[in-house]
Amino acid sequence: MMASLAIYIKDKKQRITVANYVRRRLFYRYLINDLQLHKYIRVSNAISFCNSKKPKKRHIVRIRNRAIYTARARSTYRITRLSRMQLRELINLGLLPGFRKAIW
Repeated sequence: MMASLAIYIKDKKQRITVANYVRRRLFYRYLINDLQLHKYIRVSNAISFCNSKKPKKRHIVRIRNRAIYTARARSTYRITRLSRMQLRELINLGLLPGFRKAIW
């Protein structure tokens, strides 16, 4: 079962946005905290960074870990990047080495 292409495109676009703003934020943080620069330059950079328009989904905490096949956002395992249902199917078929069904 494959997810729609729109979910993949939206997720990819969000990851690119986050990556761009992480670099930008680190650059401004360096300029603001560099004590060798003149105080006026540091303050002007801080003001310009605070007043600049930023997209809402720019923080890394807003990225969801999604399953590869189903694009399901909940109950995905980081190790395999599969949802619990897809993981169970592959384990029952014996396609994932190192996993086995728990019996007790």
